[in-house]
Amino acid sequence: MHALMLKGGEEGFSQEVIAALSTDFSDTIVDIKPNGTIFISHGHYRDCLDRAFGPGGWCLIPLAPPAVEGSRVIWHGFLKARGQYIEQAYGGQTYIRSNSEMSYDDCVEGAKSDCLTRCCKALPMFRKLWDKLYV
Repeated sequence: MHALMLKGGEEGFSQEVIAALSTDFSDTIVDIKPNGTIFISHGHYRDCLDRAFGPGGWCLIPLAPPAVEGSRVIWHGFLKARGQYIEQAYGGQTYIRSNSEMSYDDCVEGAKSDCLTRCCKALPMFRKLWDKLYV
């Protein structure tokens, strides 16, 4: 286990950081998957983290090399910001070797982005996405 994980939750963030993470969002950044699931792309998560912690003030740290399990690329990592552990998660991306439009490295990046958005569930970012009334 990474040493930062042992210190998780020991110190909260400033009200300024919390306000930056909690900023309401426009419906225009919400996308809808073909199955009807709503989501916000990883770029908006990265922008929000940059506003809250500054570029370079946060990072996603791999806990294992990317792995292919069945038809999925899996990326396991944890998010840290200002030296503090936030959350760990597994991200995944479907990998179809015969699909010339998405290479293995594209799938690794997709799985990493999925890991990031999952780690951000521990922060007050885009929480309306899980509110049944909003959905």
